[in-house]
Amino acid sequence: MKISDQIKYYRNMLRLSQDFMAKRIGVSRSAYTKMENGSPDFSAGHLRILANLFKVSVEDFFKPLSVKYQNTAPLQHAQFRIPKDEFRIAGAESMEILLQPAGELFAWAGDKGNSEELKRRQDRAKQTYAKFNTLDEAIQYTQPLVEKHLVGEAIDIVSLAMQEFGLWISWNLFGPYSGLYLKAGTEIADDEFLPLPIVAIHSGHPSERQRFSVAHELGHHLFAQKGKIGSPTKPSTDSDEKVANLFAANLLMERSRVIKVLKGMQDFYSKTFDFPSIVLLAASHLQVSYSALSRRVVTLGLVPSDQIKPVLSAKVRELELKVSKKQRPQPFNLQVIKSCEEALKKTTFFKYDKKSGPMGPEAIRFLQDYSYVEYLHACKAKPPLDSSYVFREVVQYVEDTYPNYVAET
Repeated sequence: MKISDQIKYYRNMLRLSQDFMAKRIGVSRSAYTKMENGSPDFSAGHLRILANLFKVSVEDFFKPLSVKYQNTAPLQHAQFRIPKDEFRIAGAESMEILLQPAGELFAWAGDKGNSEELKRRQDRAKQTYAKFNTLDEAIQYTQPLVEKHLVGEAIDIVSLAMQEFGLWISWNLFGPYSGLYLKAGTEIADDEFLPLPIVAIHSGHPSERQRFSVAHELGHHLFAQKGKIGSPTKPSTDSDEKVANLFAANLLMERSRVIKVLKGMQDFYSKTFDFPSIVLLAASHLQVSYSALSRRVVTLGLVPSDQIKPVLSAKVRELELKVSKKQRPQPFNLQVIKSCEEALKKTTFFKYDKKSGPMGPEAIRFLQDYSYVEYLHACKAKPPLDSSYVFREVVQYVEDTYPNYVAET
């Protein structure tokens, strides 16, 4: 993988814009775009700045991204049992993509300290696999579970998938796939059977698309994947893919919640913004993409007839600029980030060092998510701060508070 691809990976993981990155290294937006595309290369000075920003070492830009686990050795040279033609996109790359999430799962399941949680999640996964024949049945079953995983009106889809359905979720650069799903018990290598269903999500995609992908792959679990493995990045005419998309849309954008959020935004902003802008604000509140919500509100008949074309043809970037100019932002409270950081220090999954702070982009991402959730809770019925603004402030806080990047050890 090229250095430019590594930098793009870290930038997407932390939800940072190219504008933000360009200002950091002192170049124009267009110049930065060219550098991220590999020509010209980033200079040594640029790499030092970016290493500090991402909390990695400069040397990390020259290494493979996949994490290696000590107890995944059996997979390193094993003969994969899944035929290549079972993947929707055939090829050696599909097999290699499985190594990272499978390795993570085997490493976690092999830890005796996780035995009770493993058993609980295995039971959940077994109870819900292939449970439904129709979309309505699946939605009817899932909606009561959603209540425990709501942040404002947005679903914490990752916690829902893991806690209520037992799925193992992994993130990495999964090539041509938006996501992958493999059922529990799949023999991926000689005598190596998956103890839990695996959902693998493409970490290079925007956060809203990742959330949709988790819901989409959950749909494959509930209906049982009858077709080939892997949900391609590009649109597919496969019937299973269409059903999984409908399930994800109905789950993340359930009718009553969409109506509630849209009405709230109209009541608050009808004198300030046009209808497409209000849909954009509602999408941010539900943590879904504008394109997904715009299609959904039209399908649900929530858009005045004279607004259907403007809503569907609107350019998201132009809407974002229009909203940012008119919207009066809430004052940003840095204490929220500090409180979230203190809470995360007490967990086992947050990698933290007293001198260097969050250890790498994964830890910063945890801090971003916790901080944004806290802002959503604080906002309650009021329109929240734009998510990208909160994410940028978290990264800025980490960079200012812990100026030294994590050195190679």
